[in-house]
Amino acid sequence: MKISVLTAIAFLLLFSSCEKKPACAGSLTLTANTLTPTVGDNIVISAPDRGTTNVVYQWNGPGTNLTNQSNTLEINDIKLSQSGVYSLNEGNSDCNTSLSDTIRINVQLKQETPPCTNTNNTATPSSIPATTFTTVNKSFSSTWNTIALEASGSFGYPSYTVLFNSYNGNTEPRDGVYTTADVAIFNPLQEPNEVSVSFIYSSNYFHCRPGNKVYVSHVNGKLQVSFCNLEFSSPPFVTSVSAKITQLN
Repeated sequence: MKISVLTAIAFLLLFSSCEKKPACAGSLTLTANTLTPTVGDNIVISAPDRGTTNVVYQWNGPGTNLTNQSNTLEINDIKLSQSGVYSLNEGNSDCNTSLSDTIRINVQLKQETPPCTNTNNTATPSSIPATTFTTVNKSFSSTWNTIALEASGSFGYPSYTVLFNSYNGNTEPRDGVYTTADVAIFNPLQEPNEVSVSFIYSSNYFHCRPGNKVYVSHVNGKLQVSFCNLEFSSPPFVTSVSAKITQLN
């Protein structure tokens, strides 16, 4: 009997020593493949792999509220609106721990050169008169509740209005590539780098077609907007316009 008890104790000690013990961490640190992605990039935010199945990951961030079993958060084709702070709460039932950390992702606008060469403060449409702008004012429009760049020339020639996303408020536009919106009134789901461009000619209101590039920059502190062969419509009329509009006031 004495020998069997000792044998049993030895067996239990051997079995216990062979059990895989969980990796119980005292802290959590998030990392990312980049903290400053460009619009359209794919990014991965990672937490350490704890090597156990009894971990629950709760990810939160701009447009993200996800509970899963992955220590990574992948964001493909990142948008400007996805800039901000991302957080993870890691619950480990094996270790009876709950750890958390945050990381800030600052999405950058694409920087590109317009593919056409335009004369400064000139708009050249395909089927209506060109305009040389003698007045170009940047202001916060109380009508549209946004930054507006308004350009006009001689009487009777088209006058142009560039409106930035009204949900940006009175924030100076950042340099980079913007995308045209289909109407001048914005909604909360549109990206911060969407822009409306329109003009009036012979009492007809022309608005740009959506999904095209507009190039925004600053020259000596003045706001400049350029576009190439941007299509405008005022049914049934359609025209394309290339222009460079630089703030004069």
